[in-house]
Amino acid sequence: MKKNVFILFFVFIALLKTEAQTVRFTETITDKSKIKSTASTNNSSVMQLVAAVNSNTSPTITIDYTIKLEIVHQNQEQKLKVFVQINSLKSSATYKGFPISDIYPSQVSFNLKHLKNGEAIQTYVGSDIEVQGLSTAAVSKSVTVEQYPDPTGAKSPSYKLEISDINFIYSKKDKDELDKKIKNIEKYYSASANIQTAINKVDKIKIDKANLLAMDNLEDFLDYKSFATENIGTCNKLKSEGFFAALSVGSNDPEDLKGKSELLKIKSTELLKNSEEIISQFDELFYLKGMDMLKVNKTQMAQFYFNKSISYNSKYAPSHYQIAKINYDNDNYTGALEIIDKILKMTPDTKTLGLTNDLTNIIYSDYVDFADSYNTRKDYDNALTWLNSARELCNKYNAITCSPAMETAYQTAHNGKYQTLLANTDAAYRLNKLSDAETTLDIASKYQITNKTYIPNNDEIVKRHNDILLKYISNADLSFASKKYDKALEDYLNAQRVGKSASYLTAPEDLTQKIFNTRTAIYTEKVDKAHTAYKDNNLDLAESIIAEANTYQRTYYLTTDTRIDKLVIDIKQTRYNKHIADALSKVEVRDYETALTFFTKAKEIQKGYAITPNAKLDNYYYDAAKALTLQKIEEGEKKVNINDLAAARALYMRANELKIKYELSADKDVTAAITALNDKIFQQECLNYRAEYDDHYKKAVNYIFTLDYIAADTELKLASEVTSKHPECMIDATNATYKKKEIEDAVIYQTAIKEANQEVSKGSYSTAINKYLEAQYLHTNKELEENFGLTHTELYDYIAQNKNEFIYFAVKYYIDDKQIQKSLTLLQLLQKKAYPKKYTKINQIYLGSELATYDHADNPNLIVKEKITEYTADDSWYKYFAKAYKTQVKKLSK
Repeated sequence: MKKNVFILFFVFIALLKTEAQTVRFTETITDKSKIKSTASTNNSSVMQLVAAVNSNTSPTITIDYTIKLEIVHQNQEQKLKVFVQINSLKSSATYKGFPISDIYPSQVSFNLKHLKNGEAIQTYVGSDIEVQGLSTAAVSKSVTVEQYPDPTGAKSPSYKLEISDINFIYSKKDKDELDKKIKNIEKYYSASANIQTAINKVDKIKIDKANLLAMDNLEDFLDYKSFATENIGTCNKLKSEGFFAALSVGSNDPEDLKGKSELLKIKSTELLKNSEEIISQFDELFYLKGMDMLKVNKTQMAQFYFNKSISYNSKYAPSHYQIAKINYDNDNYTGALEIIDKILKMTPDTKTLGLTNDLTNIIYSDYVDFADSYNTRKDYDNALTWLNSARELCNKYNAITCSPAMETAYQTAHNGKYQTLLANTDAAYRLNKLSDAETTLDIASKYQITNKTYIPNNDEIVKRHNDILLKYISNADLSFASKKYDKALEDYLNAQRVGKSASYLTAPEDLTQKIFNTRTAIYTEKVDKAHTAYKDNNLDLAESIIAEANTYQRTYYLTTDTRIDKLVIDIKQTRYNKHIADALSKVEVRDYETALTFFTKAKEIQKGYAITPNAKLDNYYYDAAKALTLQKIEEGEKKVNINDLAAARALYMRANELKIKYELSADKDVTAAITALNDKIFQQECLNYRAEYDDHYKKAVNYIFTLDYIAADTELKLASEVTSKHPECMIDATNATYKKKEIEDAVIYQTAIKEANQEVSKGSYSTAINKYLEAQYLHTNKELEENFGLTHTELYDYIAQNKNEFIYFAVKYYIDDKQIQKSLTLLQLLQKKAYPKKYTKINQIYLGSELATYDHADNPNLIVKEKITEYTADDSWYKYFAKAYKTQVKKLSK
């Protein structure tokens, strides 16, 4: 709330000097004035607002004020002073029990006449004088008036002041403060209504602790708890609300908000206490509701309540037990036992512990009964599954004792399964499926060993094992007699394996001999097949079978068949003769390479086997090798003639390899031909290198013609490299060396420009500018346009033609380089190219400040708005620039 007094000190001053002063006139006026709605727009708004909230009356606002007028003489000049002081403000306007007109106007207007001997010599208008403070110290406002001398003596003129048309005026800030007060009053009444609503809601909550189970939803108490907690919090923070202090609710409380708040807090505290007490009993209450559901056979609802009970107390054993019992009743033994385990890990009450132990015994008995039922149906696997589960229970739970009935059921199940396996073995044996019989008997044997307690004797296993062994031998004998040696060997080996598989088995003494005889028969059969293949001229098959027969014979230490050595010689002789014949046919068609392959194979056979040799083979071999070598040299010469030197060189190397491989070094014809080919290749290579040099030089000249000096320099380097790499050809490189030196400055210039462009591409704009300036310096100093025809774009134009990010960087660059106009032009270019202004903020601020500094130094009385318009055309894109420009000018003008 504003103070009820403020002073306005309005001074008219002709000239300020620190001279002694004399009061020539003083007058004090005390009066009253009503606020006029016509005095200003804000006055009209305030009066309308006051009238609107006091619709049944026509309230007024009256100001009691004092005005003091003074004329002070100083150094032949006069000061005119007006002091305005509000003494009090009176109004009948209220809003919902709160006064709303105690906000004082902070502005005043008036007319002031300066009189000389009763006649007005000047009239001054004080319009909407703003009060800058509310202390008793004067607030001054000065204006310049014309000078009035102060004559001395009896004829000194009489000066007076006359004030009229005094109006007190509300500022927008005053109006806003009134709006704020009305909003605070509305908040007060809203808070009062909310608290009353909460009181009414608390009063409607009736708690009957004796009949809690009859409630439809016990969890309503969770909502009651939250509601009560929220109410207490609201009451506790009420005094910290802004409207509470602003309206002085402690002393002015038309709705008794403070009292209602205390009442709500008391009622809510009681509700919170009762809710928490009942919530703490939820485990038992939900359990009892579940038991009520069980009594009327609503099992699903009962389980729902038991789960609710556990959700509030995970260790409430009675509810856990009931859920276990429901699982059991629904044949969910696994679920029931999982819950039983949870109960036993708790510390259940005695009754629940007893019920839980009874339930585990019932489940155990059911498991044994299930096993008996499956045994009756000869489903021994399922019987054993239930019995194993039963045994787990009696081993796990102290409340269960393993029963004799369970052991009896185990005896029945194990023996029944064992006999079933033996019966399956017999069935496979009768069908001569001895492998299946073995597999099943092996399972039966392992089963008997694992369950010796119930199946102590293995006589039936031993008998069946022996029968299978003898059956294998019987089958093998029949196969051998029918010359089915592979099948016979398979069954003999199976019999041998079975005989070794158990200590209680013994194979017949002649079994080993039978296996040897069978393998010998298989070997002999292979030799017969090889001989047949040879007669059919199928030499590859014959050799393959012989190799297989030899491996077989060595593997099993069999006696060697005497026919096999002669058969091998016969095959090799046939192959030898055929290789020579094939080679000679290839010589006739000049296919010397293939001919040598066949001759080589024939020589290998002649060397390795005792065959009848061909006396002409060595001559055939030498002639073919020489012919092949001369053939490759001839092909090489043809490649030289068409300038395919890579192929020619390869053929030259191939000819040398053949000379060494086939021992032709002493042959004069071969040596002379190879030397001639080498000389021809060398001469053609030097001609090619000279042509390559000339081609690079010609390209360089063409590039110089198109002003591409970097490419020209590259070609000249390549030309020089050709001569340096091949000194044996003695190529003259003088013209390339001279031309490279001649264009050196142009190459350096274009390279610098290229590097500048690369730095721009990488975003290294500072380096790019330095590179470009190096090029620019070289272009000027070396007169590159006159000497090489190279035109140059100035740095500023180069930047302006480049990408936006480079232009933005250059804005700052030119500021730092004190080239402000170029910086501004580049910024304007970015605006024209619709570059996002948010990315230019920093440089806009920097440029605005720098340009303002330059402009202010040139003209301290510059008109800021005109300059900004000149630079920006009032485009909002330059908002950061404009703001920085204004701020800098303002700072410099202080």
